[in-house]
Amino acid sequence: MRYDCAPVKQRRKKIQVPADKSVAIDDLESSEEDIDDHFSTHDTDTDMDPMSEFEYDNENLMENRTVSNASDNKHLTNKINENDDCDNLNNVLPINQKDIQLNDWLLVSFVNVKMEFSSNKKVLMVTSDIPESAIKLLQSNFNTIVNYEHNREAMLAKVPGVSALFWSTKVKLDKEMIDAAGPQLEIVGAMSAGLDNIDVDELKRRNIKLSNTPEVLNAAVADIAVLLALAASRRLHEGRLHIENNTWETNLLWMLGQDLEDSTVGIVGLGKIGEAIVKRLTVFNVKEFIYCGHREKEEAKKLGAKFVTFEELLRQSDFVIISCPLTDETRNMFNDDGFKKMKNTAVLVNVGRGGIIDQPALVKALKGNQIFAAGLDVMTPEPLPSDHELVKLPNCVLIPHLGSSTMKTRTKMAELAANNIIRGLRGEELLTPVFHL
Repeated sequence: MRYDCAPVKQRRKKIQVPADKSVAIDDLESSEEDIDDHFSTHDTDTDMDPMSEFEYDNENLMENRTVSNASDNKHLTNKINENDDCDNLNNVLPINQKDIQLNDWLLVSFVNVKMEFSSNKKVLMVTSDIPESAIKLLQSNFNTIVNYEHNREAMLAKVPGVSALFWSTKVKLDKEMIDAAGPQLEIVGAMSAGLDNIDVDELKRRNIKLSNTPEVLNAAVADIAVLLALAASRRLHEGRLHIENNTWETNLLWMLGQDLEDSTVGIVGLGKIGEAIVKRLTVFNVKEFIYCGHREKEEAKKLGAKFVTFEELLRQSDFVIISCPLTDETRNMFNDDGFKKMKNTAVLVNVGRGGIIDQPALVKALKGNQIFAAGLDVMTPEPLPSDHELVKLPNCVLIPHLGSSTMKTRTKMAELAANNIIRGLRGEELLTPVFHL
């Protein structure tokens, strides 16, 4: 096999090696560098190291190796870099040099060639509000462009010619954007579990790889679901309004809420996030967990959750928690008819997507006391206008889509998306593929 060994921009890095000796080796960098089945998410379990065998640092590579002559080693490296035929490295290396192993030099040369090839590929990070560790991961491997103008027009202007897209925005990734990128686009790494703003079918039709970030946000989103269930059932928002308006009362029957203890909790979307919610709510001595979907799940049996129809779930549940993805099938599934089937003491929580609920119908149900309260992390549109009817309701707790908003979770999401891109551009198996080509 032959490789293109044309020189690229390099910098020299001093590395300490045993016996107080050092050697300069190549540390390549880019030549151009710009400063949730119907009710469950796509689940992928993996604990594997996202970094491939070709990702290494020079310190690890040279650790415990003794080099006797720094100037000779520099000369050898130059000869390897200048050699036109990378398959004939044996002609370059001094086999009789006692303190240098042939395999070391072959590895250095192969990795240099591999990194040089990768560094020519362009990656566009469509927003700049990304944990720095993920940005550095991509910048150390590819010609990475960070977009600081978070609007569609700027993305369309910067996307032509890129090999990968780091998608961290609510902006639609549609046919127009894919066309603008060009035929060389190989992979889209989405920094999200949900994919409702990405044209998955179009990417698959064009054989463009797609990854997302499931699993890593499960705990954080489940925590938010519990928070909203408690806040809505115990009238947190309404209580704060009474303090602000100086209408605090001392009546023993004032501001009574609903109990999680001995309640029936219905989960719409028993994927990994739904499972995490059930595990957390178990400590509240919930009487029964029920769930709905296309099929009964083995995981649910282990959790003691009972499979029911959607209609049965609405009628039986004291708490209804939505943790399913937005699809054509789930869009507006909570509507006027659905709210009429729910208990008037029921609490609705949504940590899925805003479009799953018909919001005008929800406003009507809350105003008319068809249901007790709602707690929403997601809504339509986002951001929600400050004068929206939902904002005016005392029995509606709203938070601005904070489900995965913890430092640890967002960093894990960003690094997973970056490592999927790295593997995808190297022709390696993705860690969390949305589909298989």
